[in-house]
Amino acid sequence: MKRIFGITMLFIIIYTVPTFASNRVIHKFEHIGQYSGRIQLQWLNVNPSPIQITAIKKVNDQTIQVSYRTGTGVPKYDAMSIMMEDVLFPPIIILQEEAGTKKTFTDLPKEEQYVQAIGHLYDLGVVNGYPDGTYKPTQPVSRQEFTTMVVKGASIPLLKNQTSTFTDVKNDLWSKDYIMTLTARGIIQGKAPQKFAPQDTITLGEVAALLNRTFTFLEYKQSKYASITKEHWSNIHVKRLVDAGIIRDTDSFYKNYDPNQKATRADCALLFSRVLTTLRQPQ
Repeated sequence: MKRIFGITMLFIIIYTVPTFASNRVIHKFEHIGQYSGRIQLQWLNVNPSPIQITAIKKVNDQTIQVSYRTGTGVPKYDAMSIMMEDVLFPPIIILQEEAGTKKTFTDLPKEEQYVQAIGHLYDLGVVNGYPDGTYKPTQPVSRQEFTTMVVKGASIPLLKNQTSTFTDVKNDLWSKDYIMTLTARGIIQGKAPQKFAPQDTITLGEVAALLNRTFTFLEYKQSKYASITKEHWSNIHVKRLVDAGIIRDTDSFYKNYDPNQKATRADCALLFSRVLTTLRQPQ
């Protein structure tokens, strides 16, 4: 597969729920060249304990495991360049703490692609879990949560102190600035005149539209998608994500696709993990 240089963006926590681990080591990754990049480990919250990268190894064609340790007396070595010609870049990076057992969610889906995607975004600090050790993969995601995710994931400068143009988005709503940031760029629109419905569950069609409007994917392969059987405003966006390899025939919703189906935490993790490992740039 031909690979060309792309820009990698990271995004931060989107779900405003109690965390599975209130503080943990996460990573940032900068895609530099065709087979290279730079990784930086850091604490999700403030922590003075130094972090030392101890090993890096290939797991599969697109996954790299980075081992590390922390603690008093550990020499600080939390950033390094990576070059692997037998791994597709940008890679999925999984963190592994030495001399410790890594926590895993107790309710992860059976499908490996969902497990890997959720773990990928958890190690990035993108998603959290719940205090009881669950992820709740089937729980829906609201329109305001996904909007926040897009702004942070695309590293779009946040417009602050903007007056809301939606009657159901109050100026003191926690997500107002994120909603108005995408509104100003024409990425999102209301569900009705002057209505955004921030607490409504986002649908698969709406997820596809936000991703396609926000990013330009650098590699496309023309393909047929027979599951698009009826007219819908989001079909053009869904087809674009199929061509870019973001939506695939292994997805649970692929064969019986319904643009109005509610998008779950597992769906959002899967699609965003693929966006992070696909060559792209923001529009």
